Amino acid sequence: MYEVIKEYKRYLENDCRFTRDTVIHYVETLPAIFSNLEINSLQDIDSRKVSHAWRFGRWEPIQKGIQLSESAQGGYLLALKEFLRYLEDRGYCPEDGISEIIRIPETPPVQLKGLSAGEQRQLRDFLVFNVGNDLQRKETALMFLLLATGVRLNDVLALNVGFNGLISTHKTAGKAGDFDIEGEKVFLNLRGFEPGESRILLPPEALHCLNFYLENRNVKSTILFLNNARVVKPGRLAPEVAINLIERVLRKAGISIRRGQAADILLYTAHENRAALEASLRSPAPASPEGTDTVPVHAADAAGELNWQFPLKMEVA
Repeated sequence: MYEVIKEYKRYLENDCRFTRDTVIHYVETLPAIFSNLEINSLQDIDSRKVSHAWRFGRWEPIQKGIQLSESAQGGYLLALKEFLRYLEDRGYCPEDGISEIIRIPETPPVQLKGLSAGEQRQLRDFLVFNVGNDLQRKETALMFLLLATGVRLNDVLALNVGFNGLISTHKTAGKAGDFDIEGEKVFLNLRGFEPGESRILLPPEALHCLNFYLENRNVKSTILFLNNARVVKPGRLAPEVAINLIERVLRKAGISIRRGQAADILLYTAHENRAALEASLRSPAPASPEGTDTVPVHAADAAGELNWQFPLKMEVA
């Protein structure tokens, strides 16, 4: 059983990409799971015991009787369901589909870890060459924008560009849909957000790959991310299609993820990078020894954030 628990912990960390606190909670819940299911080995688990655990575990007594327990659904029962999923995935469970007995809402999702620095380098190394056709350029532009801004997928898919189908023009000032052009700087405007959180400066690397996609795409439109216009009438890229694109790109880059987690993983990656950068900017730089030459370190590098910038000159023949 000890080896199974060690494997389960690795599964939570690597396959599920759960945060440290979530992993600790799920592992610490195992004794209660074993006790409530009244099992001494994995072979003792059956659908009857799991059904009993779900029926009684989802209720809590109150002064006027009983009520559904939100804490149990978001804590113990969620941990139980994940453990049963793990057993099924590894072939330990004597019955198939036993995790589906635990029917609980799983939204909002458990907070996930973002991509590691190594995985981000791996992804970037793939993306800089993923520009051979219109679809690849769209994938790369979408990935860079999500990672550079930390904006949610649905908000990104709702963005528009200028009437000429572009963001950057020969103008040094003006608007291009949801983008403001101020000299060499371009800001993204998000409608419906709190003041101070609705205007985001685009990093040069994100702007470069967006313009590369827009200037060379097959259809000109005010919609930033189009669907497959060769098959259907040009329209906005649907969230479910975008999620499939993101998952496919990550798999092609050699990064394994669970289905349905891709957009959240990119969001958490962007937020973790931003938090690390802000922390590095708040920390005073260590004094260098007198008389020695020092090389300045960029704040983003000190925070572990990658420099998402194309090293290539992008041209389409």
